[in-house]
Amino acid sequence: MGLYFGLAIAGVVVLLLLIVGVMKCYKKVPNQGYAFIVNRTKDVIVLFTGGFIYPVIHKYETLDISRKTLFIRRKGQKDKFDDEAEGLLCKDNIRADIDVKFYIGINRKDEDILNVVKNLTVARAGNQEFLQQYFSPKFSEALKTAAKRFNFEELYTEREKFREEVKKIVGKDLDGYMLEDVVIDYLEQTALEA
Repeated sequence: MGLYFGLAIAGVVVLLLLIVGVMKCYKKVPNQGYAFIVNRTKDVIVLFTGGFIYPVIHKYETLDISRKTLFIRRKGQKDKFDDEAEGLLCKDNIRADIDVKFYIGINRKDEDILNVVKNLTVARAGNQEFLQQYFSPKFSEALKTAAKRFNFEELYTEREKFREEVKKIVGKDLDGYMLEDVVIDYLEQTALEA
């Protein structure tokens, strides 16, 4: 009877150790604005809440999928050091100084998140400075193109149309990101001396 009791206790201890070991493999995503990118032996998956990630078999990284704000300022005349510093040229040849915020995010779809990771890597996708540099040329060009379709007065009085035109020009091709909103913070005619 002592042998059976000892085996039963050993079995319970082994079972508890297995349960604790399996529970240590469960990883929970830290916050709502993050996801795990898990490299498994045959594929890559996205976890939004958490899951079992086994050491040695799986490698995982935490991806920041929260909304990002990118800022574009077009002001004054062209600077020999900064090609993007120039104010926007309107259809009537009046220059406009403008400050715009672009709000971008990653679609909460596995394919879009994996597309972002494939194109930018996990580290870059969450890096605000990198995203600013990466998207600035596209957003700046969209502002220039849209401004050429409006007279300055139209640009000033019909901001909503201008915003929609910018959004249309930017389009959907943002490597898995989506343009959530465009906000014009400042819009004035460029000073005559500039």
